[in-house]
Amino acid sequence: MDANQKDRRKILEELRGKNKKKSDEEVFFEFFLRDVTTVYHFEKVTGISRADGTRYKRKLERAGKLQVLKLGKCPISGSQGVQYISTDRAKFRKPVQLALPFST
Repeated sequence: MDANQKDRRKILEELRGKNKKKSDEEVFFEFFLRDVTTVYHFEKVTGISRADGTRYKRKLERAGKLQVLKLGKCPISGSQGVQYISTDRAKFRKPVQLALPFST
């Protein structure tokens, strides 16, 4: 087992808990509480598939528990325009409400 596999296993064990009771979806949620990164990076770190991560992302985004914070360059593939996401509400962008001038 190489160093990357050991690091991945350590991170996954930390996220799952000692008794491995947390589901992959709970691991996904907690991973993005700690890190603002991409689903591809999540896959490389945890070993949970990108397809599953994308499904969890969509579900949490629709529930208002996840937000895309920015678009940028992927740390793994180098692709441009990838989504950096978070489940930490403190990092969510606040909605902008423009004031409309009303004549009185």
